[in-house]
Amino acid sequence: MHKDLATKVVAEMLDIGARLNETLRSIKEACPDEEFRKYRFGFANAMAAVFLEVLEPIFKEHPSLEPPGLNRETWSGAPNDWSQRASDDEP
Repeated sequence: MHKDLATKVVAEMLDIGARLNETLRSIKEACPDEEFRKYRFGFANAMAAVFLEVLEPIFKEHPSLEPPGLNRETWSGAPNDWSQRASDDEP
């Protein structure tokens, strides 16, 4: 992927991630814990797919686009592994 397009895709995907987190916080405030956990698991799967299928390949091709402080090794597991870890954490 050309770097200009990759830059745009990374920005859009990071924005999507931020919006998903914001939405999940709203769900947490409005829903019982058990219901929230179900949504959180779904959101974790969506965010893992965005990272593993879209962002990670871009970062491998264009390492300079990887945000400072992002540790890809903590994201390198299978989506189910990531989702399980996310289900144990707060959004």
